[in-house]
Amino acid sequence: MVCIFTGSAGISSQAKANLANFGLTINDVKVVSVPSVEAGVRAIIEGRADATGSAGLGMATNNELEADKGARYLSFDPSPEAVQKMQEHFPCYMVQVSPGPGRVGIKEPIYMMAYDFYLVGSEKMSPDVAYSIVKTLWEFDKELAPIHIRLKDWTKDRYVTKTATIPYHPGAVRFYKEVGAWGAEMDSLQKKLLEEK
Repeated sequence: MVCIFTGSAGISSQAKANLANFGLTINDVKVVSVPSVEAGVRAIIEGRADATGSAGLGMATNNELEADKGARYLSFDPSPEAVQKMQEHFPCYMVQVSPGPGRVGIKEPIYMMAYDFYLVGSEKMSPDVAYSIVKTLWEFDKELAPIHIRLKDWTKDRYVTKTATIPYHPGAVRFYKEVGAWGAEMDSLQKKLLEEK
């Protein structure tokens, strides 16, 4: 199984989280190492692996796998205990996904891992610039979905998350406080994240 992604420690952590959901570790599988998520799917196509610990829905290589051998995503266990085991390796949550256009490998309704994604900038970026970027995204969030399918989930209710793993830029914090999206709980999380940095 593809479990090590040399190009990303984060994706390797996702693979470990995926195994944990099934009560497994990398010691329970024959580990294959690749540089990227696409290379993981390619390893299955080429017969070097039976499965991969990370393959994004809608990837072009999924279509190649479907045409060559057939592609199938496995459902995760959505129970709180199984999700907690995953979260020991990677900050994630479950979403239910049903078969449909662009969902190669989804043969029946299943649970998949999902996680928040971030717009990351330098800590040296001016607070005014960070503020302006976040304000623009906030004001035009409905225009993001047509740009890329994954941006349809980037909605105002998810801009500020209690599961953040990196600190927010001070300019972003200022904006979120102004619009009422940031409270005392986020102040505590921000302090913790800054201390861990």
